[in-house]
Amino acid sequence: MLVCNQSGFSGVRISLPAYNRLGATLMRKLYLIISIVALLVLVSLACTQSASTPPPASPTSGSEAIDSIFASQTEQAEAIDKAPEEEEVATPVAVVPAVQPEPPAQEDPRDGGIVEPKFDPTVPNNYTLRKGEFPFCLARRFDIDIAALLSANGLTLQSVVSPGQSLTIPQNAAKFATGQRSLSPHPTEYTVVSGDTFYSIACKFGDVYPEEIALANSKGIDFTPKVGDKIQIP
Repeated sequence: MLVCNQSGFSGVRISLPAYNRLGATLMRKLYLIISIVALLVLVSLACTQSASTPPPASPTSGSEAIDSIFASQTEQAEAIDKAPEEEEVATPVAVVPAVQPEPPAQEDPRDGGIVEPKFDPTVPNNYTLRKGEFPFCLARRFDIDIAALLSANGLTLQSVVSPGQSLTIPQNAAKFATGQRSLSPHPTEYTVVSGDTFYSIACKFGDVYPEEIALANSKGIDFTPKVGDKIQIP
């Protein structure tokens, strides 16, 4: 609309309704442009994803997978069975003659010590007296002259000895000649009395070693028989 006044032409004025119609037209065009751009972006993204995604693998059932594993293991087992076996070479074995062991010593069940399977009577260089033993007993047992035994230890017939005392046994002395070595006949069976040990029983028979008595009765040398026991004297 043109407005004129007394001073002449004053300018062009646009009425409010016309301005509103112009703004609405511009907004519709802008919205249309934005919609077209958004649609193009979505189409472009969809095409890109479709091109980059690999086709899905065909599904395999559980039974088919098990059959495949079983077939593979069967082939491996058959390959092992068909492998050539190495020929075993026999190793020569040396034949060693068997050695017969000596019979073991036996442990006495009543605290008698070890039972030796055999006994070799010898004359020791020194001997420690046990309960019930005395010089005459040793002279008969070792078959040596009583005078030589007493002299070697500075003793006389009246000397008193005691258990635990050590005596020197002369090795080159004459044989026992003071009466008989054997005080009682044997082999025989002996009945134990109070205070008896294998050592004191040997002294009662004279020419018997206490170790021989222990061995004949399958006992240890330190075994203490009970009163009334029957002891074999070899």
